[in-house]
Amino acid sequence: EKLINAAGLYADRIAKDFGFDLEIRDLKLTEDVILEVLKIIKEPDVMKLSVAIPFYLATKNTGKKVCFSGLGSEEIFAGYERHISSHPIEIHRKCVEGLFSMWKRDLYRDNCITMFNGLELRVPYLSLDVVECALKFDPKFRIHNGIKKYNFRKIAEKYKVSAFVWTEFDGDKIKPSKDGFTNGALCSLLNSYIHKEKRIEKPTIDGI
Repeated sequence: EKLINAAGLYADRIAKDFGFDLEIRDLKLTEDVILEVLKIIKEPDVMKLSVAIPFYLATKNTGKKVCFSGLGSEEIFAGYERHISSHPIEIHRKCVEGLFSMWKRDLYRDNCITMFNGLELRVPYLSLDVVECALKFDPKFRIHNGIKKYNFRKIAEKYKVSAFVWTEFDGDKIKPSKDGFTNGALCSLLNSYIHKEKRIEKPTIDGI
């Protein structure tokens, strides 16, 4: 029997509402998986590796050609904790800075993984029209009464996902804390495999 977290349960309900096929996978962390992903992303970074591993396993052997990703929504609609306590002007600045750092932080990693798994990565929230429209919203409506992505949620209320738009989820990623990582065992495990690799080549794109 598969163990499904709260996000999985919501995903199941949304898939049924929209008539989507949904596959929920048990993602098993093994030495082979760690080393494979490390070679794909070519970057010995624990945080990036902790995100890359479940993404790699979720996109492997899907039989599909295209992978849609929600990357960008946190940046353009102010979905991070760092946005909450900021002045509206600072919220906008941090959103823009987040967009410009996405290639190095997120997009290169996910592109490497989807290409390896034979998929084309598409990021609709990063289309120019969507970004331009989202950044025109007054920043004070991106965060309202401590609620992140407030204007995005209000828009979503008009659609079938209205029952889920005010739900907050904690990601299953490793989260840094003052004492290191909350999941110290996994952090140590990933670090041990990173140090096993004697040489990690710097990533290159088309000879650049």
